[in-house]
Amino acid sequence: MAAVTRTRRGGLVAGAVALTVVPLAFAEATVYKLGLVLIVVVGAIGLHVLVNWTGELSLAHATIIGFPAFLVAKLSADHAISPLYLLPVGIAVGAVVGAIVGLPALRARGLQVALVTLAAGVAIDRYFFTKTWFVGPAAGARVDDPRIGPLGFETARSLYPVLVALVLAGVGVAWMLYRSKLGRGMTWVREAPAAAAAFGVPVARYRVLAYAVAGAFAGFAGALTATWVQRLTPQAFPLTLSFTYLVIVVLGGRGFIAGVALAAAAIEGGRLFLPGADALIAYGAPIALIFTLTRYRGGLNGALGDVAARMPWRRRPPVPAAHPETGEARPAPVQPLAPARPLLEVLDARVSFGGLNALDGVSLRVDEGAIVGLIGPNGAGKTTLFDGIAGARRLDGGRVLFRGRDVTRLPAHARARLGIGRSFQNLGLMTPETVECNVAAAQHLGAEYQGWDLAVRPWRWRRGERRIAARAREALAPFGLEPEAGRPVADLSFAAARFVELAAVRVEAPALMLLDEPTTGLDAAEVLTLVATLERLREQGATILVIAHDVGFVMQCCDHVYVLAEGRLLSEGSPEAVQHEPAVIDAYLGVGA
Repeated sequence: MAAVTRTRRGGLVAGAVALTVVPLAFAEATVYKLGLVLIVVVGAIGLHVLVNWTGELSLAHATIIGFPAFLVAKLSADHAISPLYLLPVGIAVGAVVGAIVGLPALRARGLQVALVTLAAGVAIDRYFFTKTWFVGPAAGARVDDPRIGPLGFETARSLYPVLVALVLAGVGVAWMLYRSKLGRGMTWVREAPAAAAAFGVPVARYRVLAYAVAGAFAGFAGALTATWVQRLTPQAFPLTLSFTYLVIVVLGGRGFIAGVALAAAAIEGGRLFLPGADALIAYGAPIALIFTLTRYRGGLNGALGDVAARMPWRRRPPVPAAHPETGEARPAPVQPLAPARPLLEVLDARVSFGGLNALDGVSLRVDEGAIVGLIGPNGAGKTTLFDGIAGARRLDGGRVLFRGRDVTRLPAHARARLGIGRSFQNLGLMTPETVECNVAAAQHLGAEYQGWDLAVRPWRWRRGERRIAARAREALAPFGLEPEAGRPVADLSFAAARFVELAAVRVEAPALMLLDEPTTGLDAAEVLTLVATLERLREQGATILVIAHDVGFVMQCCDHVYVLAEGRLLSEGSPEAVQHEPAVIDAYLGVGA
């Protein structure tokens, strides 16, 4: 593995050197066109983060690139400042414009997002790009000559190495973002926003962050355009350019940026380097898009991943069923609990869906260190109650107290910060992502670095990521899933994916764990493993509230059981007492059973 890593790093360095040096042997016009392709790659990275990482959409991307480009050009020309010095201005302005475009999109869904962002793009284009005080005369805004100190760059060939260095720096920032809690949080927002919130990701904030990051890369691309082209006109940023960028990122697919760079090189490079290629691209790009997405759901990134997976050093044995460390002994019988302080109290919880009362005055208590079961027939309101406790759904009435604090109005990510963790009935995981990525993403709150550390203190980001990776491996070890750490969750059996989710919930050691049907898909041996795991977690100080239909599981591990039926609390008590109550038997098997 170390040899493969060294080979990969050597290949990347050799590729960067070749990209910088080889084009210098070409003609000036060829170098100029190649620079334009690299700038399109930078702009596409921003939209890639927005679309493929976060699942958002923007049809204003071209104008978000153009606005900082004209601003940098104006400042450069008016004050005789090298545009290279104004690159941070372009990045900052692009981030602000991107966030402003993204704010109204938060309340939109689907086609509405496209219309809102398109309207924002049209507004910017029609107002700013028609004003000579902003875009300059009809012949184009003239930019001051790029220079660094006394060193000037008068030709494309002389400026090209600087451009490559800047583009590679942008790629490096994207890589850091991709391998950080910010990138994983954005991906989780795309795949399962409710689960992301349950693990501490502020979903609305991250959606705006995605627009700001996309805008920052767009601003970077705009400032680079001003530096490289040196004479800008509004025709350089038509509204249709946003659709070109969208085709590039959709063709690239989810993942890092290799597929996006390849798509940008094919579309923009084809337009610039192939005579009469406009018609070919106009017809060929949609065909390539349809073919790629029907053959590889992950786009070009997915195709590249499939090719890499076939390489000899990447081949793996078939995925086995989950074989966690079971241990031979059955857990010791649960001893009666001494009086304990309540960790969670639900008081008179009520939730209605139209005229249906999903919860009708439900109250329960979970003491510290207890394992409490929540059972009932389908449709009893168990998951709705979990959603109310975790903050995924607001109660219509009643209160939720956690450690004596009223958390009824707190959002899900704030409750996760207080120490409430949960699993989901239908897997709250990013199934296209790897096992290790999911357990790493679950450490969002305990990452020990802030988002801005990527820019100002990258050593803290690197140290935090090493700790996250180590803790992910430790969390997977009890379930025997370390060999599968690099596999997508979608490739695992459902039972193995269940244990991945449990590892994700327990990795941050929340004070209260809400487990929704954790035995689903598990065989008898795996259920025993789950029981043993829950007992170990109890010994480590965890408190657990679990939804289950498996009566044997409830009997083995729960201290106290609540029974729901039709949104009401039917019964409560010890597992032995509850399972013999006639009302409980009737609720499960029918009246007169």
